[in-house]
Amino acid sequence: MELLNETALSDNLAKLDLSEIMTKPRIVGKSNGLQLVEARIDTPKKGMMRSLILKAVDVNSYRERESKVIDGDREIETYLWQHDRVVDLISVREDGLLEVRIQSRKNAVNYEELADNIFTKTTGLIERIKFQPISLAKARLTLIQKRSQMGHIVRFADNQLRDKYGNSISVASGSKQQELYTKGSASDKAMDGFLSVGTPTCDEIDCFWLTRKGSSEPSVELHMLIAGANHEYALTAQCDRKDYEYALAQILNLTK
Repeated sequence: MELLNETALSDNLAKLDLSEIMTKPRIVGKSNGLQLVEARIDTPKKGMMRSLILKAVDVNSYRERESKVIDGDREIETYLWQHDRVVDLISVREDGLLEVRIQSRKNAVNYEELADNIFTKTTGLIERIKFQPISLAKARLTLIQKRSQMGHIVRFADNQLRDKYGNSISVASGSKQQELYTKGSASDKAMDGFLSVGTPTCDEIDCFWLTRKGSSEPSVELHMLIAGANHEYALTAQCDRKDYEYALAQILNLTK
């Protein structure tokens, strides 16, 4: 794969006047805007694929209320602007899978727009037109349809589905630590009924990938939200690479 050719990568970086980020990543504190800081061909441990990694640093600006003063009929609120350093990246595996990983922001943002921004920034290194989004619609629905068989590896917390007429059903557990679809429960039977009258669309899955006795993967429970854009999902807490790859593999298997 040409993208994983170090000579080709070096040549393309030189054309963008970015040669140094391949040999010496830029150290950036608070960036003035999105900028590429590192490019490398990642050679992982045995059994994992090589990949091209392009890392970018950006700034996430948001405001927090600092004080509120009521003076007679006047109410004065003071806000303080915060500027956080965030790191986003593009990963392209040797099997052709491209991922855009966006660090979560504290304010309301459009993550698809942020993904567009990093694609724009990597123009000349990656030809976006050569890659097609992988829909997670099948993965979301399969998780619900096979919830009983997969109960030993995943716990459900919240789901939203729609039928072909636009009628929707939303089911949520009493707590994130409680299984939503206990066999024979009202929520389990309600979902069976909804699934029995056609093939619905699943808009949202809120679930946890479980640790298992005798298995090192995942090393901790992984909270995942599969919602938003049709090819978007989120891990709600930072995790190590091995756990991340485990969660990704589960999702990709469900798309087949």
